[in-house]
Amino acid sequence: MGNVRISFTRNSTGALEITDSNDYYPFGMNHLRTGGAFFGGNTYKNYKYNGKELQESGMYDYGARMYMPDIGR
Repeated sequence: MGNVRISFTRNSTGALEITDSNDYYPFGMNHLRTGGAFFGGNTYKNYKYNGKELQESGMYDYGARMYMPDIGR
């Protein structure tokens, strides 16, 4: 589907370490996690739903248009 669900890197020992994790509703809104929430430590990845960049406004940059997942447009 092209959604960036998990971002990872190698740590100093060479093991994989998850830096960001995301789950989405059908139109791109992020699932809020309860309990063992994962916030990726102090890292934040901008490319999220459909591999598009999430702007500070909460909208995704699709090039010719902006997309707001909570209203599906």
